[in-house]
Amino acid sequence: MTKGLSSVPLTDLKPALSIKDRVNIEQQLLLPDYCPDICRVIFVDCRTAVTGVSCSQNEVSVSGLSFLNLCYEAEGCFIKKTEYSVPFRKVYQLKESLAEPICRFKACSCSVSFKLISRRRLDVRGSFCLEGNVFDIKELNVLEKSDTLDIILKQEKLSYLSPYDSINEILSLTEELLPPQNKPFAEEILQAEIKPVCESCRYSDKSLKLKGSILLHTLYTPKDMPDTIESFDTILPLEKEWENINLDEGFLIDATLTPLTISLSKSEDVIKEDGKLLFEGEISCLLSIFAPFEKNIAADGFSPSFQYEKKTESPRVLKSILPFSSKEKAEGEIPASGDIREIQSCFAAVKNISIIDEEAKKCFCDVEFMMLYKNADGKYGSFSHILRCSSLLQQAEKSDFVKADAIIEAPFASLSNGKLKLCCDVNLNGLIFKGENKCMLTDVELDEEKKIQKTSDFSMVIFYADENDDLWSIGKKYKVDPVKLKEENALEEDTFKERTPLIIPL
Repeated sequence: MTKGLSSVPLTDLKPALSIKDRVNIEQQLLLPDYCPDICRVIFVDCRTAVTGVSCSQNEVSVSGLSFLNLCYEAEGCFIKKTEYSVPFRKVYQLKESLAEPICRFKACSCSVSFKLISRRRLDVRGSFCLEGNVFDIKELNVLEKSDTLDIILKQEKLSYLSPYDSINEILSLTEELLPPQNKPFAEEILQAEIKPVCESCRYSDKSLKLKGSILLHTLYTPKDMPDTIESFDTILPLEKEWENINLDEGFLIDATLTPLTISLSKSEDVIKEDGKLLFEGEISCLLSIFAPFEKNIAADGFSPSFQYEKKTESPRVLKSILPFSSKEKAEGEIPASGDIREIQSCFAAVKNISIIDEEAKKCFCDVEFMMLYKNADGKYGSFSHILRCSSLLQQAEKSDFVKADAIIEAPFASLSNGKLKLCCDVNLNGLIFKGENKCMLTDVELDEEKKIQKTSDFSMVIFYADENDDLWSIGKKYKVDPVKLKEENALEEDTFKERTPLIIPL
């Protein structure tokens, strides 16, 4: 870099790699020796969690676990459950070597089917969607100012986000709860699902406060009724405060909550004599903090005295952040199986959120309805169905990055005339990150052996500027500092509203 020039580091916001992959699950489940034989499978469900991401300069490795939960009816109408974990690992090649990559991945949209091979063996096949981005935090040294008259820079004000700090903490939760008054006490927990939701994350008085909730769905056998299955839903409060945090106004805080499946409440619940359930769980809380900056960055430059070469980059920088929210409804009717006589319970959860680029961006939310029913023989079964709702993001364009979350309210299922009617409210909330590619000047190299020769013997030139001209373009044409042009002609603006004569000192 030429002596007399100073630079500022600028982070490129473009992902180096975006992945949306469908990963298959194929596994034969063998009952442990202590479990009785299978008479009838009630359900098999699957949840997948990303447990580790490692990234080298040329490839990304994503590993995790798929948790398969088997609930079945044994001889004597006893309901039994068992859980299996299936590891997975996927490796993706990077098109170019990255200096300091940052990776963010999640697993969603799990689907599973099964086939009973014998009374102790089950063939399970399924798949899940693995989504993620790899960012390179390589910083460009963009020219900020010049301390020498040999180089004149044109500056533009630029807004951008820079990674400031992050907080990664495991939140341990313990809560005592009772089934609703209209539900019997629990004898054995068959299944428990949790979904943490971040409602707000605010900073004030050196304190960072996170508020949210945990949606807990529990499936269990009631006390003294081993051949019956009941369920209930509970919302648990989630609050966390970090003190002595020093942030300025305008910092962006991105909160991500992930349940840690190694200590899910369905395997850690303890039944107490008074009918209470002890919920214990762990949630990973990742807070990414970004600092907003405005800088006067050089977009062009020239030398009035020497010949020169310019180097430029076009990073993707932040233009603005727009919040959005909408309330949609996921509803539909499907033919009911002839085996269904009565719907016992209905639970809905977000299966997947995706952003589709069409003429304008749309946010799609897939909602999975999970239902427990009773058949004509009085036995229980379960099945699930996925409905989709969407919201048009009128402020978003194809090149924008969108982060969205959803909260499900009032899930409902009814059986009428051989059809199942499903309905729930979906509250979509998120942020639209609007970016733009800016051509920035990263270096100017002078060739001090090639001095610019004067082509005129005159000491000045009269130039008539019109509406399409500005002081920068005129100064660059005649190799004159635009500041000197402004002072010499006593101008207040850098542009012209009408034809104006200018004195160009040479």
